[in-house]
Amino acid sequence: IIPSYMAFGIGLALVCFGILSYGNVFVKSLWLVAIGTLFIHVYSAYIGQHNQPEFIESYNSQKIGEGENKRFIYFMFPNLSSYVYLNSAHTDEAKRTNKIMQGFYQYNNFVVYPKAFTPEDDFLKNMVRAFNPESEENSIHHTLKTRILSEYWRFHNIRNETVNLKNNSLYDNFKDKGYLVSAYKSRDFEMCRKNHETNVDRCIEKVNQPVNIYDVNLPMLSKANILLMEWIASMKITNNLSSIFSFLGNFVDLHNAPMVGIDYSNLYVVNSIKTFDVLLENIKQDKGKQAYFVFIDLPSNMYIYNEFCEVKSTDKWYDISSLPWITSDLSEQRSKAYMQQTRCLFGELEYFMQQMEKNN
Repeated sequence: IIPSYMAFGIGLALVCFGILSYGNVFVKSLWLVAIGTLFIHVYSAYIGQHNQPEFIESYNSQKIGEGENKRFIYFMFPNLSSYVYLNSAHTDEAKRTNKIMQGFYQYNNFVVYPKAFTPEDDFLKNMVRAFNPESEENSIHHTLKTRILSEYWRFHNIRNETVNLKNNSLYDNFKDKGYLVSAYKSRDFEMCRKNHETNVDRCIEKVNQPVNIYDVNLPMLSKANILLMEWIASMKITNNLSSIFSFLGNFVDLHNAPMVGIDYSNLYVVNSIKTFDVLLENIKQDKGKQAYFVFIDLPSNMYIYNEFCEVKSTDKWYDISSLPWITSDLSEQRSKAYMQQTRCLFGELEYFMQQMEKNN
């Protein structure tokens, strides 16, 4: 985007080509400096930018809601436990989390179904089914095999293939009843389109590539490490390094090394709690019949928040599962971190409910 960065990158590429093609052993060793310089380029482009967006409104029909003010809010949380599972965990962390979860539901007069279940293991497939609740067909029946071309120009193919909907009877039902539909998306699931055509009145997208870490309360060196590892993860080379890291694991305790101990392609959890703020502002401003479909990556696949929704130091970050070269049993640490992040979610939900009541 910035011409000076582009010119610098091209010039550096030519220098690196010359070093690797014609230089002697000493000169070739300078490629390490070149790689470091490359990362400084990435670092300077992203770190500390005040205007790096966290959310973008990619579409707005500008329609005004009609009729009496009604609000339907549909939350989707990947990997959120049921209270049945929490009851079966038998740990102090699970018991505390269970009390907070049930307390939230009871205090806010929610109806809780003791036998609720999902028909498929994959949460993305369950989202497809949730958008087509009356259908007995499996999720494949409601998804497209093709992808829209603009996804590639926008760097989306770094992550897993996006699920594109062919059918969405849930949105259609609300539209038929005169509701305006807003979708809040994060990753891997195209919530704003049906048959590759815009299917909502408002589309809010959380920006995940690269994740905005400007406001994250971490030391500058940790922020640089995060950006470096996310940069490396975006090149899809970490899996090819499995054998190297497995060998190094014989000499170094890698699971305590935040640079190599977690999968930085899961960083979409960062800033996910801010989705509540964006949603709340929209609800305050909107009039008439409104339906909100909100996908929030909590507890999600990486556990970085403590129970007060504060970002922990990177050596306390854990993934939902270990990388191939991590041989240590981290199940206890991971379970504790998951429970803390789940309590963070219910704290945010309770604050959201209080703000809804405060604003009538």
